[in-house]
Amino acid sequence: MSRTSARPSSRGVSRRSLILGGSSLAGVAAVGGLTGIGGLVPAFAASAKNGLWCNPTRGITVNGGEYGAPRGSLKHAGRDLATSTGTSIFAAASGKVVKNGYGNVLSGRNGWGLLIQHAGGYWTYYGHMKAQSPCAVGSSVKVGERIGYVGNTGLGRPNPTSGAHLHFETHAGRINGITEPYSFMAARGVVLGGDKATGGPGHGWSYVADGQSAVGVSTVKSIQYLLNNRGSSLEVDGNMGSKSGAAVKAFQKKSGLVQDGDCGPKTWAKLVSTAKQGASGNEVKALQQALVKHSHRMSVDGDFGSLTTKGVKSFQSGIRLVSDGEVGPITWQALVG
Repeated sequence: MSRTSARPSSRGVSRRSLILGGSSLAGVAAVGGLTGIGGLVPAFAASAKNGLWCNPTRGITVNGGEYGAPRGSLKHAGRDLATSTGTSIFAAASGKVVKNGYGNVLSGRNGWGLLIQHAGGYWTYYGHMKAQSPCAVGSSVKVGERIGYVGNTGLGRPNPTSGAHLHFETHAGRINGITEPYSFMAARGVVLGGDKATGGPGHGWSYVADGQSAVGVSTVKSIQYLLNNRGSSLEVDGNMGSKSGAAVKAFQKKSGLVQDGDCGPKTWAKLVSTAKQGASGNEVKALQQALVKHSHRMSVDGDFGSLTTKGVKSFQSGIRLVSDGEVGPITWQALVG
């Protein structure tokens, strides 16, 4: 993996960014206080699997990059998702950019970083980006929007890293209400970083539960288009409510699956099929909807023409898949994960 560096880092800072514990916490307190690593406020512990969150990138959790891994007397505050320099980074949920800079976004972190505030009292942090994110402080971002690229900045030439990665953190209740990212994202239906059993690295199928009242959710629109492709006649409104849940159950019954109304890995795998240029219809609309979510401009018109092919290839290249323009299970997982 490449070893890029935009600026030299501070001496003695760990290669995977920072870290909480010990005397180094004095500077962190000014950012928002701290009750200790993993100090998740109970009121923020649960969240519906409603399609409002997605994977920040496609990468594998490196050995030693887990949350809580030792850093001398300190502990790792996030999860490191290893991939190559230049891999796309996406906003894990919609929100507002509150900090964007080099080494000063959160105390103790280094390199180019971005902090986003989300509804419900949550924040996500993205560290070691290849360059400064184009997202200005105060600007709004949407779930799945491309916010930058994986890099390895902030570590300094005297202390090179073993490889490029995204340092990803989740905070609840307050900035520095640090939570374990894998569990936090799993509670929101997202498989984060390296779960190969579900088709990783870092991009298993998402899980969207029946009975969600949110309207306009992009991933739910893709589900609705796919259901219509299988014979349903849903209004594509992004609402995983009773009508969509009933349609999922009917599809599950036909497919010999458990009829719970939830769109999880087994249901996704039955809903999608391989799509390529020349295809048309609701499945292509589902694909186009997912591409638009990930910052690719196109009409959701159901026509898999040259523009959609270009978007697919660009998306595949950006997350380090084979860029062939054909949308099979792995590309589908990445699009809806």
